[in-house]
Amino acid sequence: MVLDGTENQKDTSQSGDTSKGEQGTSEKTPETLTKEQVQEITHKAVSDALSKAGRDVKALEQRAEALRTSEEKHTQVVQARRERELENVRDDTGALKDTRAKHKLEDTNAELAKTKSELDAEREKGKQRDEVVAKTTQEQNAREIATRLNVNEKTLLTLSKHTDGSKEAVEAMAQALPKMGEMKKPVTPDSGKTIGGEQAPDSSGGKMRAGFDAKYPPK
Repeated sequence: MVLDGTENQKDTSQSGDTSKGEQGTSEKTPETLTKEQVQEITHKAVSDALSKAGRDVKALEQRAEALRTSEEKHTQVVQARRERELENVRDDTGALKDTRAKHKLEDTNAELAKTKSELDAEREKGKQRDEVVAKTTQEQNAREIATRLNVNEKTLLTLSKHTDGSKEAVEAMAQALPKMGEMKKPVTPDSGKTIGGEQAPDSSGGKMRAGFDAKYPPK
């Protein structure tokens, strides 16, 4: 049987539509991470966070070393000044006593300042470590919850930053997100069509007219 080509073209078109439909379906298929993938992503996040924390700690240590060097130079300058002051009053017992008392007070104040500086540095290190742990835990919770509830991971990670970081808060936020691959309900616009010169019952005008007639029945 000889075909005129029209049927072949129709079949090809239908095949192409089917292929596009299958491609569209494939693109909408949600990607669910495996447990191993989640663990790998979490491990990398922890590694990156710890690396950053290590760099921050190293920077603090370098500043501390620079401070120690500065203190050593300052100590040398102070020592030279004190020797001159003591030399100037060595024949005056009262002045010598006052000068030594002044030097002792200077040492006490310097020791207090040093102790405070060291405590501040340790407190800053602890604060950074706590921030790294909290951030890593929050991201790990968000990834696990996104995989379990089948929601967009990137969206949940972004939104979780606006919570207290707890697992309960992140999960509550995830519950409000749409599922991956979930089709949005199409919005049907008001056609404005009429039936027999009147508004169709399912149109906005028809509904308004029905409501008006119900409230004010025609006589």
